[in-house]
Amino acid sequence: MADAMIALKEAVRLDPGLPDPHYQLGLCLMRTGDRAGAIEAFRSATRVEPSFRAAYIAWGMALKEANRPAEAVVQFRRALELDPEDPPTAALLKEVEALSRSLTDRLEKQVAEMRVQLEELSNQHRVLQQKLSESQISSEGYINQIAELKKILAAKDTSYLAATHSQREAEAEREKLKVQFEDAQKQTENWKKKSLSNQPDEEKYMRVSCARSLAGTNKRSLILSYSP
Repeated sequence: MADAMIALKEAVRLDPGLPDPHYQLGLCLMRTGDRAGAIEAFRSATRVEPSFRAAYIAWGMALKEANRPAEAVVQFRRALELDPEDPPTAALLKEVEALSRSLTDRLEKQVAEMRVQLEELSNQHRVLQQKLSESQISSEGYINQIAELKKILAAKDTSYLAATHSQREAEAEREKLKVQFEDAQKQTENWKKKSLSNQPDEEKYMRVSCARSLAGTNKRSLILSYSP
């Protein structure tokens, strides 16, 4: 098989205008499972010889095995055009037409299902976009609320600092007044002591004399009150 394929490739290279080497090479490639190579070889054979009926049939078979029935239909129809009274080719055409319809139906069903899925995905996408928009609006609202709360806290902090500063100033002023009051008390006591210690002797003598006179008067009044 390998030697035959080498020889056929060499024959195609030496004289590409002969259709049969292309056809035989395609059959060898089909046997090895190289459907893509076989399809290209059969295409070359029919390009060289457009009435090469066997090449069209082999080309259709390669396409059928490659699960490309719609393309195989075209090649079998060309073969039938060259020999309309060939039952085997007509049977192959009928078979691949059925496969093509079945494949087309499956593809159409898959397309319909994919459209339904696409519609569902589109609806889900719209719902998600709506939720995202709502979330963004809510987030913006939360951000604004947080900003307002920060402002309120900042204002309260400022008020607290101002109140604390005023309290400290009031306490300092109270301490100053307390010291001033204590100093005033001390100065008053010292003034009283100095005032008492600096009174003249005559004033003291007069106070003593007045006290004695009052005592004598009270004594005479007491004697008179007891006289018969």
